Amino acid sequence: GYRELTQGMISLAAGDAARALRHARKADTLLDNTIAGNLLIAQAATLQGKTSLAKQHYEVMSDSDDAAIAGLRGLFEQAISDGDDDSAVRFGEKVRERQPDSEWVLLPLFELKVARDDWAGADDVLAEALWRKVVTAEIGKRDRAFVLYERGISGLEQGDADLAIGYFREAHDLSPDFVPAATEYARLLGDAGKKRRALRVLEQSWERNPHPSSAEAYLDTLQLDDPLERFKAVQKLVSGDAESTAALLLTAEFALKARLWGEARRQLKSLLQQNPCAAVYRMMAELEESDDGNSDRATRWRDAASSAIGDKVWLCGGCGAQRANWKTRCDECGKFGSSQWRHPCAISSPNTLVSSAVLPLIGNTEA
Repeated sequence: GYRELTQGMISLAAGDAARALRHARKADTLLDNTIAGNLLIAQAATLQGKTSLAKQHYEVMSDSDDAAIAGLRGLFEQAISDGDDDSAVRFGEKVRERQPDSEWVLLPLFELKVARDDWAGADDVLAEALWRKVVTAEIGKRDRAFVLYERGISGLEQGDADLAIGYFREAHDLSPDFVPAATEYARLLGDAGKKRRALRVLEQSWERNPHPSSAEAYLDTLQLDDPLERFKAVQKLVSGDAESTAALLLTAEFALKARLWGEARRQLKSLLQQNPCAAVYRMMAELEESDDGNSDRATRWRDAASSAIGDKVWLCGGCGAQRANWKTRCDECGKFGSSQWRHPCAISSPNTLVSSAVLPLIGNTEA
């Protein structure tokens, strides 16, 4: 019996599933249904694609005292391979229950929870993965911020603003440069009458990771109607690095809205000396029409925009899908945490354009 078991293991290691299965069946008979025999049959059957046979022997193992975890792991991995996420989650949770220090199950179980939009479950698994150092602190904190953001969105959908603001605050604390969490947190702070704190959160967000949605939320919090006052507020927001590309784009846009033609032209001139995106050319066209009434030059600027670098959007690093708004999990490929604020050419991936609409630099900023 042990000789058959040994030969089966050798055959399995050599990739000869059929021979391994024959030896395993003999060993199973001679050794009276040993755990080792069950494991060898299950693995050989898996290699041959006989999933029902493999499952049968993994189940026998999962019911034993000595090999329960090995059996559950086999069932867990087989369920994932079969696309049976419900069963995979069930087996994964059984592993955590029976052997809490099983670190191998945490990351695949986290991915399963994310795929089901079970953000509370994903948070629980990721928190344990962080505690056990299965993931690095940097990656774990970033990913947990994404999960907490989704828990905050769920709180809003349930009408519980207090619950939501707690999740957004924790997400912001874990990853201060994560713009979506900062803007949602600030918006709820403003709604709660904590305007000064909201503005500070947005100022810090812009300093760490300049993004149009931070500016939009900043202006919404200030509740300014006059275009000139809005321009001054934008100047204050970007004052820490007023010559950066993000700051120049923002101030040029609001200078145009305030009809400050000279100021807008100065900002746009600086941008044109860089590698300008399409928005710069569109604003130049607007400036030529509004300031000089020169429709011919405006047309040439618009023509130039059509061949310029695209404006920044949220790009999925997995499939290249483009969106105006952040997505924690890509709707197209399902990848978690893959959205990046980039120009469309910045990621070398298939370009799946979700919307052909021109994405604005910022949301509705009409005075």
